[in-house]
Amino acid sequence: MLNKILNLLSWANEINEDKLKATLETLERGNTKDFQALLYQPISQKIEYLPITTEMLLKLKSPDKKKLPLIIHERICRKKCSLIILDKQWEKNESRYYPILIQNSSCKIIGIMLPFNELHGKLSKQEYSEATDLGVEWTGFIVFKNFK
Repeated sequence: MLNKILNLLSWANEINEDKLKATLETLERGNTKDFQALLYQPISQKIEYLPITTEMLLKLKSPDKKKLPLIIHERICRKKCSLIILDKQWEKNESRYYPILIQNSSCKIIGIMLPFNELHGKLSKQEYSEATDLGVEWTGFIVFKNFK
């Protein structure tokens, strides 16, 4: 019986830890071109992301003088997508925590708090539903942090 329960829950571990680590390392040290490679691209067509998308990811780079790593503060996993709440240690205010949404199988970024506008109609219904639900999780997290 325990094995059946564990098998049902196994989907929560579908994130490839090596890919996730590589994603975080790129966010810590990469440049705009590197960040663009982290963004989800559907097989059927190439998406041209707006410059604001990469600008939002640039907020995850540690200032040159500090060089502190990003830390995963919390992760909330669904079957296809996960919310990774990153701790920017160098920040000492409410902007310390930063959400990214990733597609579990590829560890590609599909959004910040909510799916990127460019992905509307490009993600599967399940991925889009999970990503928007995870946006609600982020809202609950940040509200709790700010009012505790």
